Amino acid sequence: MSLIQRLIGSIIYASLTDEVDGYLNITHKACTGQFLQTKRDSIMNSIIKFVGIIVAIGLLFGAVVANGGLAKYLHINSAIFVIGGAFACGLMAGNLDRFIERAGDGAVCFGWMGTAIGLIAIMDSYSKLSEPMSETTNEFMVALSIAITTVLYGYIVKMLSLAFLAQQQDEDVDA
Repeated sequence: MSLIQRLIGSIIYASLTDEVDGYLNITHKACTGQFLQTKRDSIMNSIIKFVGIIVAIGLLFGAVVANGGLAKYLHINSAIFVIGGAFACGLMAGNLDRFIERAGDGAVCFGWMGTAIGLIAIMDSYSKLSEPMSETTNEFMVALSIAITTVLYGYIVKMLSLAFLAQQQDEDVDA
């Protein structure tokens, strides 16, 4: 037998052995209940993750309601800026496997950039404070609220992306 024939024979034997071992391993897991245990653990992890998301959103919503209601925390331009920036950063990852992680990071970055933009607007309004206080004070407060709202939105998106990132990593481990 030539060396090439022995090499080919070894490769075929190894692949058949791997297939049989894989089949026996699956059969063993099914017989011993390990397959059902793995499925049960996966369902339990999903339930725990869902409860964690509900508790986090509940705490956030409770703090917002306790501090004067939802209306003063809703600013559409800030939301569009942060969510659009998060989406753009997710696309910049170059592949969809890292989209969620990059989008979460992008949300925080764009939240802070929105704060910088808002602070610039505050400084511009502050330079006008020598005028009568009523209108300039109003502009000042609106700009300050916009500045802080973008950071809030950024961290909300980051928190949610962490939940989905963990799910994506769990699926990668299970595969």
